[in-house]
Amino acid sequence: MVQFGDILFKEEVVKTIKPILIVVLLGSLLAACAPASQPEATQTQVPTDIVQVPTAEVQPTLGEPTCIPNPPPPIPSAEDLEVFTPDPETDWILGPADAPITIVEYADFQCPYCAPAHQNLKALLEKYPDEVRFVYRHFPLASIHDKAISATRAAEAAGLQGDDAFWAMHDMLFETQSEWSDFSLEEFDSYVVEKAEELGLDPVQFEADYNSDEMVAKGEAAWIDGQNLGIPGTPYLK
Repeated sequence: MVQFGDILFKEEVVKTIKPILIVVLLGSLLAACAPASQPEATQTQVPTDIVQVPTAEVQPTLGEPTCIPNPPPPIPSAEDLEVFTPDPETDWILGPADAPITIVEYADFQCPYCAPAHQNLKALLEKYPDEVRFVYRHFPLASIHDKAISATRAAEAAGLQGDDAFWAMHDMLFETQSEWSDFSLEEFDSYVVEKAEELGLDPVQFEADYNSDEMVAKGEAAWIDGQNLGIPGTPYLK
């Protein structure tokens, strides 16, 4: 096995996918590696097929989960590692169960760093569909993103109409983030119902599920679970 960061790879596939994995990981690390005392960010050349992570605008409060390009991972215990084991019963998973590489992501649909991370991960999955398994988990940063929990509810409500519906809503939320990020909560509610219909979902069922107590509780639980796990921010890859 060969390790890149927190991800283990089988040696026989490293030669095949090592170049793109290194580029993807570096793409998400660029902003995080800039010295905090540096007055102006150094311009770094990024490959054209990798989306550049935006520069942080707000300094996070110490100890509070926040939206940063590559949060420093906590030191995992054996019990912690079990938490990151994918569960087909509760996790949203793309890719084969026997894939040599599994990537678990904790993300927030409203986080400006998660949107480009999504595009990079999507490109990776499209290029290596048999070698990579992707697990998506919600960590809506409710303390700094007013629509993070609502977006989690939207994805989960879509998922009640099937796995494909979840992934369609997941992709749409990240890819249109710049459209809805500044909406009011009421505008966002109308927006996701409209988008659900465009995606081919039953809009009546979607709206009912989206506004249900179950979805509200699930969104809030995702925020609490991420905090309890000690996830330092988003996007967080394991």
